[in-house]
This record gives sequence, structure tokens and C-alpha cells, in this order.
Amino acid sequence: MRRTGAGGTCSAQPLGVPILDTYEVERAPVVRKMVEVSRRLGAVIMPTSRIAAAARDSIFACLNLSRRFRAFIGRGGVVPSPAIRRSALTSGDHDALIGQMAPQPTVTAGQGASPLDRFLGCHQWLALGVGADPAIMMSARDLAILEALGARFICLNGPARNASTLSVSCDDPAFADWALRRDVRGVLVRPDRFIASRLASGRDLDVLQPFAAALTAADLRVAA
Repeated sequence: MRRTGAGGTCSAQPLGVPILDTYEVERAPVVRKMVEVSRRLGAVIMPTSRIAAAARDSIFACLNLSRRFRAFIGRGGVVPSPAIRRSALTSGDHDALIGQMAPQPTVTAGQGASPLDRFLGCHQWLALGVGADPAIMMSARDLAILEALGARFICLNGPARNASTLSVSCDDPAFADWALRRDVRGVLVRPDRFIASRLASGRDLDVLQPFAAALTAADLRVAA
């Protein structure tokens, strides 16, 4: 039996169950927050009191005079940014970057500008380097695991040092600002586009441990 999720395509045993168990851990708190936001917005949009409705209309008439407020509403500022809680499929580091949705920069790879997702499959992990090849920013174990998972290795604005790495150019100012403010050099992005971990060449990533155990078990079965 095969299932797909944040971990990509996997067999139900021994890998599928631990990965599927992360779904509720990651998303239940986010769902509760979205329900609460919807409840509060509903109370504003459809008040049960005429006085409250008149007050709402007056307040929003004043707020709409502000260009910043209109821009805030236009980009969906009242809705929480996409994010997930920590699980076995995210790093345990106390890093605000982990669990956030990866941005979608515009890149160029010799065939015109296009979104970064154009170079990714639906169930593909992404090792993304900014100014450096992501393949050299991870341990040999992690590189082997990601290659076995069919991950994509992409370097933005830097040379490819690994045969499997694609080097592309990125002049997207919003992405450049995001990477600078968060000191991003290399990140591991899950198939659902949430950031699982920063890349670290000096140690094995704990987020890939479930896959390491599964690959070791598979190797032992083959050897037997």
C-alpha cells in the first residue's frame, strides 16, 4: 500500500505510519486558529445589532481612507500566514523560519522567467541554496537520503558544484529581502512547500531520520 503526504510517496510500513501521524500534530492548532478567525470575521461582517453594524460601517469608512490599510486588506493581512507546528517532519530547532511556507520567487534558467515551482514535481522535496550549492551544505547521509527520495537540488545565484544541482538566476526583490532578513543560505523544503529545516553541513538533519531508518531497513532486507 502506498500513500502520499508531506513526505512524498512512501510505503505504509515502516515509513508511512510515522509520517502520517505528523499530519494532525502539525495542522490541528492551525485549524483551530483559522476557525477562530472565521468566527470573529463573521461577527464583524454579519452583526446581530443595527448599532454594531452602523459602528462597523463608520469605522471601516475611516480606515479605508488609509492606503496602508487598503493594501493590508488587499494582501489578505487579516488571515494568518500559512504555517505548521513542529513534528517529526520538521527540525526541532527554535527557529522561526521552520514551519513557514517557502516563498515563490521568479527565477531564470535560460528559457525566460518563471516561478520556482516550475522546476519541481508535485511530491518532490527541494534542497534550496542561496548563493551556494545546497548539495555541499549537507552531510553525506542526508545527500544520499534526498537523492533516494528523488529530491530537487537548486542553487539561486551561485554555481552548481554537484551534478544533480540546477543553477538558476533570481532577481526577485521580495525574495532577496526575505532571504536577507532571515539569513537564509540553504533550506530543505517539503513537498507541501513548508520549510522543514535549514541546511547544515556539519551534522545530519533530524528531520530526515525517519527516512534514514527506512532506507537502512530496506538495505538490510536486500542484503538478506
